[in-house]
Amino acid sequence: MQVITLITIILIITGIWEKKNHKKNLNKIPKIVHVNGIRGKSSTTRLTAAALRADGLQVLAKTTGTAAKIIYPDGSEKDLLRHGPPSISEQKRIVQLAVKEKVDVLVIECMAISPEIQWSSEHLFLKADYTIITNIRNDHLDKMGSNLKEIAQTICLSLPQSAHVISAEKNLESLIKKEAKKRNNLYSTISDIKISQAELKPFKKTVFKENIACALKVASSFKINKKTALAGMYSVTADPGSLKTYLYQNKGRNIIFINAFAANDRDSTEIIWQKITKKLEQFPVEKPALYALINHRSDRAFRLKEFINFLSFKNRFDGFLLSGALKFRQQRLLKKNLNSKQNISKLNLFFFDLNKFKKLSNFFNNLEPKRNLIIFACGNIHGDGEIIAAYFEKFGVELNVN
Repeated sequence: MQVITLITIILIITGIWEKKNHKKNLNKIPKIVHVNGIRGKSSTTRLTAAALRADGLQVLAKTTGTAAKIIYPDGSEKDLLRHGPPSISEQKRIVQLAVKEKVDVLVIECMAISPEIQWSSEHLFLKADYTIITNIRNDHLDKMGSNLKEIAQTICLSLPQSAHVISAEKNLESLIKKEAKKRNNLYSTISDIKISQAELKPFKKTVFKENIACALKVASSFKINKKTALAGMYSVTADPGSLKTYLYQNKGRNIIFINAFAANDRDSTEIIWQKITKKLEQFPVEKPALYALINHRSDRAFRLKEFINFLSFKNRFDGFLLSGALKFRQQRLLKKNLNSKQNISKLNLFFFDLNKFKKLSNFFNNLEPKRNLIIFACGNIHGDGEIIAAYFEKFGVELNVN
């Protein structure tokens, strides 16, 4: 009994010391930017950090996305090593690193999902000077809320006190603004930020104007002019999960592979598809067959039905390629909703395959071999999606379609 009491006392003392030490570390960081929302957080984190670095500020950034990264003040980056599943407590470690690096600004992506963790992320771990909300989309419905309003309310739990809130969300702007004002924040949108096609062109990777605008809004608050901020962003390294497009030349024909795996939810996938369809004439393909490649995780079965409306809308695709753990269930759903003439093929990759790339090569060689193809990859990148994306990255040439 005495041993248990002693251990309890030690744990309490340790907890008090850690809390006090973390608060002291937070006070040593002049400015903290907390990036939240459903989509585009990692890209916005990178763009914001790059814009601030361009004016000579020492900036440490941390992304969570497809592959968690730490981006140092010199622009170099390293994988964030984890011993076990992701935990919000790792934010303390990043704060410690920011203090060690003697930074002017820490730009950090929110890694919280559930309401209680959203609240803790801000009020226990960060106490940000700026919070960015990129957008509100239907995702994590099992944890964040059953509709967009509930999801927005969950995300608003991470809003700071007496700081800056910048939001790119339009449909739920009034709700976010109201919640921001409750906490005495200075609220602003990106509606006054205009980005021309000429300003977009120097980006080497596909980017979304809303993410750039969020970064520019933060930069302007730091009195950094638009030209300087954009110059910093032009050299930013794209997030591993960002939208990428590849040209793969295959036996006298061209295959365009659009990696939109990271969108995850139906609404974001639709937005990306609309963006891509406006650029189809830029692709070096004549009379292509349009295919959707859908990869799903075993723990994301609820998204199967969510994606059906996008996939089957007005027969926008000529065929479908199914991969991942749920391809047989996806096939049944597609057959119920699609024109019977449309081609549905399953891509079977197995863990024990010694040469998955050779298997993929054979598959694509035999897929409508006399036609140019555009393959729109969506759903989720984990598992087979990572292998397929790596295949096109290795054998294709990346295209800039801004």
